Amino acid sequence: MTDLEKRTVYKATVEEYLRQKFSIDRLEERFAEAGFTPMSADKGKNGQPKFIYLFNEPDLGRLSEEDAALFDELDAGAGEDAVFRFAQMAAATYQNTMLKGQSDDVNAEFFPDLYNRGILPGNSIIFFFRDRISADRMEDEDIAFEQKKDRIFANVKQQFEQLASREKAYHTWLFRM
Repeated sequence: MTDLEKRTVYKATVEEYLRQKFSIDRLEERFAEAGFTPMSADKGKNGQPKFIYLFNEPDLGRLSEEDAALFDELDAGAGEDAVFRFAQMAAATYQNTMLKGQSDDVNAEFFPDLYNRGILPGNSIIFFFRDRISADRMEDEDIAFEQKKDRIFANVKQQFEQLASREKAYHTWLFRM
């Protein structure tokens, strides 16, 4: 398995773990019910449109040799037991591999932004939200609907970040891209 493949598999496993932990599928249902349109044809496990994605990239060099060896087991096709152990390892190690720092004292630039929204505490997990806007020919009703979507997103963002950040080990953010 190449390094890129390892990072991709690890990130996808962590993303699935965090989606379950933070009930992200339910958030996406709320967005779909409110009339948001996804940017892509990506679908979640239950066929729901997918709006929310994990932004953080893993630093696999922070894994122990024992944990890193699980990639070889996956690559060798070791079966369900190896997949289960890998998922357990990812859930247990993501705070070490996905965060840029372990405390509020260190800020990191996660993404460039004109308003410096991308500079956050290093101990941050970031999700980004993508939806399609009706920007081709904005009629008055399109503008009103986009403003309504902005209000809905702001409310859901605030609730999500408060609930998700209850685990005081790190901050959780949701940004609309």
